[in-house]
Amino acid sequence: MGLRAKRTDVVAVDADNRFGTCGPAQRFAEEAIASLRPEIAERARNVELPTDLKRSAADALEQKPHLSWDTALAQLLSGVPDDAS
Repeated sequence: MGLRAKRTDVVAVDADNRFGTCGPAQRFAEEAIASLRPEIAERARNVELPTDLKRSAADALEQKPHLSWDTALAQLLSGVPDDAS
């Protein structure tokens, strides 16, 4: 008989009403950055996105299907070289 993990995560809803699970470490991280949210939002509003971002993301995922979409996007936006992963 296999072992079963005890489920201690809770379901959370973020500011955009998206559902997700939130364990103790994630709750701690959320609380720690709560005071930084306004600055993060302001910086995000001021970022100029590349006009070809959608195509670049699709190309990156085609070349590296092992990447999650958010990792591929983060790499594109941060300028991480293509051979970094």
